[in-house]
Amino acid sequence: MDFDENESGLTETPASTSLLERLTNVVVSPGEVFGEIKGVAVNPLNWMVPLAIAILAGVIFSVVVFSQEGVVEGMFEAQAAEFEKRVENGDMTEGEAEAARKSIETFMNPKLLMAFSAAASVFFTPVVWAVLAFLFHWLVRIGSKSHIPFSKCYEVIGLTSVVSVLEILVNMLLVLITGNIAMSLSLALAFQDFDPSNTTHALAAEINVLRFWYMAVLSIAWSRLTNQPVISCATWVFGLWIAFRVGTILMFS
Repeated sequence: MDFDENESGLTETPASTSLLERLTNVVVSPGEVFGEIKGVAVNPLNWMVPLAIAILAGVIFSVVVFSQEGVVEGMFEAQAAEFEKRVENGDMTEGEAEAARKSIETFMNPKLLMAFSAAASVFFTPVVWAVLAFLFHWLVRIGSKSHIPFSKCYEVIGLTSVVSVLEILVNMLLVLITGNIAMSLSLALAFQDFDPSNTTHALAAEINVLRFWYMAVLSIAWSRLTNQPVISCATWVFGLWIAFRVGTILMFS
């Protein structure tokens, strides 16, 4: 199937629901949302507004989380413990570890962390979305021999980001409760002292309810835009994600 803005008859017909309804329905009924935007020209509001919301959520996360003294202290202690482990393994001398600890201590300034994290949200969120849209474009092309224009893929990523925003807010609450910056709505909650550098813990953290929800919504978007079975689309999305994440964790943990 060829899905091309210039050749597939896309029209300027406006969507039948409001933007608020679309953003809400992405959570409760994503099939309707992506069925609605199929075959019509990209509506810039479908990605511009979600982008602003996502950036705002990232800034709020940065300010709230890094204003917690316990969270920042926990980050420093975790990094210091990692240096000690490297000294024990002979990968670092005690002098190098001490110098590294002092360097990290200087950087672990709440205001500095807030500024860097908030700036990263502002500048990198649109870039990350562009990368995701590019990957989604090529995954659809390879997985179902269909063509979805990049602009439409970016619109899909924008609408799907509603789930990502929910993940950011839920993670923020969990970090405040646990004091662990790496906490998420996943099997990481099963570990009292969750350590993301531990391979078992890191793999458990990948069993993430909201992350799976995001991928399910993305699979539904693919299915509705190309008329492919949802199970087929989900197999590609979940399969590649799992392979990438497990491979990365096993390689670097």
